[in-house]
Amino acid sequence: MRQQVRKQLHALIQGPLVIANVRARMEILIATLDGQIAEVEAELAAVVAQDTGWTAAIRRLQRIPGVGLLTAAWLVVGTLSFTLCATAEQATASAGLAPMPRESGSSLRGRATIGRGGNGRLRTPLYMATLSAAQHNPAINACYRRSRDAGKPPKVARCAAARKLLHLVWAIGTKQSSPSTRDINNSNNTTPQSNSPLDSAIPYLVSPSVAKSRPSRVRTARKQRRMN
Repeated sequence: MRQQVRKQLHALIQGPLVIANVRARMEILIATLDGQIAEVEAELAAVVAQDTGWTAAIRRLQRIPGVGLLTAAWLVVGTLSFTLCATAEQATASAGLAPMPRESGSSLRGRATIGRGGNGRLRTPLYMATLSAAQHNPAINACYRRSRDAGKPPKVARCAAARKLLHLVWAIGTKQSSPSTRDINNSNNTTPQSNSPLDSAIPYLVSPSVAKSRPSRVRTARKQRRMN
């Protein structure tokens, strides 16, 4: 909401006519939101500080470009400080970012999708953090650009980048020492390479038109078999 008001204020200033009262109200609203966000972050920091182990994990995660306090807190709390998942692949499946096959016998063989399963409270902050990490984190940016260069839609590329970010988060979150710059920027040891089977099954978010066309083709094939 704060970013939305900032954009509205920027658009107002760029216009030929700037109404002083409207500009003043927007600036007051932004200042109010800044204060409320600071209060929430202070309360969140106080709650997190009650457990020293979780505090250390959250601080390590905040060193990753694109991961802030709120995202780090959600990841640590949602995974009980990464004790619910033994591997990064399990964490990916738990967040609902693992590609799931879309098959039914031999008649239906669609592309893999991330589906609607998994923990949405983990998936949502990861996806939002990816929007920033894709610009400021070299490893995530490389993953995103590789998917886009391969012809993947933006949302599919972001899901792949979010999965890569989760692998990186899990690797650093399970360490007992602070991550180095090499750990943050080099994800070759924490995520699959571009030629791995996992990357070949990047989740495909179909549009309504594509989603409708797939079942129709299947029904057509079935009718032809019956007629024969």
